[in-house]
Amino acid sequence: MLHTLVSFYLQGLLLAAIVVFITGLAYMVNRAFKKVDKTAREKQEVLYDVLMICILTTPIFSFAFMALLLVIKS
Repeated sequence: MLHTLVSFYLQGLLLAAIVVFITGLAYMVNRAFKKVDKTAREKQEVLYDVLMICILTTPIFSFAFMALLLVIKS
């Protein structure tokens, strides 16, 4: 049972990391094409903000994906 839960959590963590990375990358590319940030300092601040958001939301989304995987596979 514990092995199954850990397996679901790791699968959810992998899915969450992929989704968060793609979303953060899409957001950064969108800002680059719109030329929202004028200076290098502004670009760096936004990059740090996006990285912090990605790091903080990945574990939260991993539990959500784990719950979805449990529902789908049961």
